[in-house]
Amino acid sequence: FFFGLVFFVAASNFFWKSSILFQRMPSSATVVLPHEDPKVWKDLCEALLCRKFNDLVEFVNAMSAYQKKRGLSDYDFQGRALAAVVEHPDIDFVAKLLPFIQKEALDLPKRMKEQPMPVLEPLMPATLSLERTTVSSLLACAFFGLFHDDRIRNTGTAQDMPCVNWTTMLNYCPQHCKFVLHYFERLMQSPPVGAITIKRKVLEPPFTVSDWQKSALPLCRVTVHEEGGIEDTKDMLEADFANEYIGGGVLHGGNVQEEIRFLLSPECMVTMLMCPKMEETEALLIEGTERFNRHSGYGGSLDWAADYVDEQTEDGQPLTKIVAFDALVMIGRPQFDDPSKLRELNKAFIAFQKGPDEAVPLQPIATGHWGCGMFRGDKGLKMALQWLAASQAQRDMHYFIFADKCLGEAMENVISVMQNDGSEPWTVGKLAQIVFSEEAHDEDLQGRFLPFLRTKMASLSTGAWA
Repeated sequence: FFFGLVFFVAASNFFWKSSILFQRMPSSATVVLPHEDPKVWKDLCEALLCRKFNDLVEFVNAMSAYQKKRGLSDYDFQGRALAAVVEHPDIDFVAKLLPFIQKEALDLPKRMKEQPMPVLEPLMPATLSLERTTVSSLLACAFFGLFHDDRIRNTGTAQDMPCVNWTTMLNYCPQHCKFVLHYFERLMQSPPVGAITIKRKVLEPPFTVSDWQKSALPLCRVTVHEEGGIEDTKDMLEADFANEYIGGGVLHGGNVQEEIRFLLSPECMVTMLMCPKMEETEALLIEGTERFNRHSGYGGSLDWAADYVDEQTEDGQPLTKIVAFDALVMIGRPQFDDPSKLRELNKAFIAFQKGPDEAVPLQPIATGHWGCGMFRGDKGLKMALQWLAASQAQRDMHYFIFADKCLGEAMENVISVMQNDGSEPWTVGKLAQIVFSEEAHDEDLQGRFLPFLRTKMASLSTGAWA
C-alpha cells in the first residue's frame, strides 16, 4: 500500500516519511507531541507509561498526580466511569489491557520517526495519511490525557481546536468507555493494517444562488430507506452530521449521530488532534477507519452492544469513507431565507464533491436528517438541499429516514413527480429555482416543505408555474 504511494507523491506536492504522508502547504503549523521534549517524556514514562500498577486505585492516583504536575487538567482525575466499566469480570484491565495501552503510547516516538505532526489548517485544502499503528499510539496518548489544549506551534493565529484528551470521558461517560476499551482489546488480538487518510476539503469559490439556478446537471437518483443506518451501508460515502468541531461531544457524553459513529470506529477520533474548527465552506473526509463496535439505543439510551467485524476491507486495509460536514444551528434564526439555504447547500456540496483521486462512477452518498435533531433543521428542506448537492456532485443519494414513514411518503411523492414527468428532464437548476423562489422564503413552511415542493414541481411540469 505505502510503497505504491511513494512513487505517486515523489513528483507531486507531497512528502512522505515513515508513517506520515502529507500534502505540502504554505503553513508550518504542527501539533506538539508528548515525546518531543526529552525531559517531559522521561518524567511521563516514569510516572505512567513504564510503571506497573497493582490495581485501578493506584493507576487513578498516578494519573491524577501527573495531570496536575503537567497542568493538563484543572480537576482531579478520579476515573469513575472507567472504574464502573472495568469492574466487569470480562475485562482484565490492570493486568492486561492497561499494559497494552501503555505500550501503544510508548511506541509513539518509534512510529513517528521524529516526523512532525502537521495541522490541517482552515481554508487550506490538505491531505494527511497516517499508518493505523501510529493512530493507535496517538489515541493511547489521548487515553492518558497527554495533549495540551494549546497544542499547536508555528502559527500566527490562534487555532480553534477540538478537545482531544479522554480524561473527561474516563471520568464521566461509562457507556463511551466501553466502546474505546473494546477498540484496544481488539488491537491486542490483531494489530491494525494500512492507513487512515484525512482530507480537508474547501469549496473555492463558493457557488452563488445564480450558479445553482443555472446548473444543467440532471437530478440524481434517490433511494429512501425506512430501516437500517448509514453506518451499516457498503460501498457508499457515509455522511457524518458533524459539529463544526470534529467529533462533537464524543469525549463529553454526546450520544447522537456523529458521536455514535466515532464510538463505532474510535480511530475517527484522531482527527480531533490536528483538525481545527470547520469553516462555512469546508468538510472533512476520513478514509480507512475500521469499525469495531455495534451499539444499541440512541441519545440517553446509547450503549455498547457487541463486537463488530468490518468486512469492508482489502488485504486488511479498511475501505470505509466518512465525510463530516456541519449544519447551521437553526434555533432562533431563519432557515428558509436565501443566505441560510445557500450556506447549507454549499456545505453539503463540498462534502459530496468528487475528490481528485476518486474513481468514476462515484460511490452514492448515504445520508439522512442532517442538522435536524438538536440543531432543529427542517427535514424536508434539508432533504431537498442534499438532493441538489448530490446531483451537482454527480452522486446518487441513499436517504435514511429512521422509520419516519410520513416523511418517507412525502419524499417518495416528490421523487415520483420527477420520475413521471414527461417533459424535459429535471435539472439541478430547475429544482434550485423552486428552492430559492420568493414563495419558498416563508418560515411557515417548516414541517410542510416537501408537500410545497411537490406542488410546485407538478405545476412546473405542466407549465403552469414559472
